[in-house]
Amino acid sequence: MSESSVILSRRTALRADDEAYDTVTLSRPSSLSLLRTGSDGEGSQNAGSSYFEILRCAQDDVGRVAVVGVLLLLLLTFACRRAAPARAAAARPRPTHYELQLGKEVYQTYCVGCHGDAGAGDGFNSFNLDPHPRDLADPAFQKSKSNAELADAVRRGGAGVGLTSLMPPWGHTLDARHIDAVVLYVRSLRR
Repeated sequence: MSESSVILSRRTALRADDEAYDTVTLSRPSSLSLLRTGSDGEGSQNAGSSYFEILRCAQDDVGRVAVVGVLLLLLLTFACRRAAPARAAAARPRPTHYELQLGKEVYQTYCVGCHGDAGAGDGFNSFNLDPHPRDLADPAFQKSKSNAELADAVRRGGAGVGLTSLMPPWGHTLDARHIDAVVLYVRSLRR
């Protein structure tokens, strides 16, 4: 038997209601030759319309499987995409003690003079400033700003983010690790 032949086997069986039905098995539909097994069990070569009928049925089945596969892939894609923000929020680790300590040291050195020990905007230099420094511990302020926005304000200063120029830019003084640490510390000041 050649690799390119189509093998069609027909088996007659009885259903529960004693009606006869045929089971058809198709494999390797790659040529126009068809080996059919008749009721006497002997094979005969037959080319023609029955091959195309079988091939069409097989293609319909493959088409259905492909459509179902594409739909499942799209469903999984959208399900994963929707779950990603929840996973990202859950994946944000709590700051370590070291990060908070480093942030506190940076805050004490560069920020406490204007923003005060508790971040309330009541530092020893705040009475000289107009407008007064922002209350960093205010829950509404904390919710309205992302960590990236706070880091950008520290890096570029008040004027760099469209606020007052009285807050100096610390981007040339502090590296990214120290800026991130001070942002984490500011987040811990929440009342």
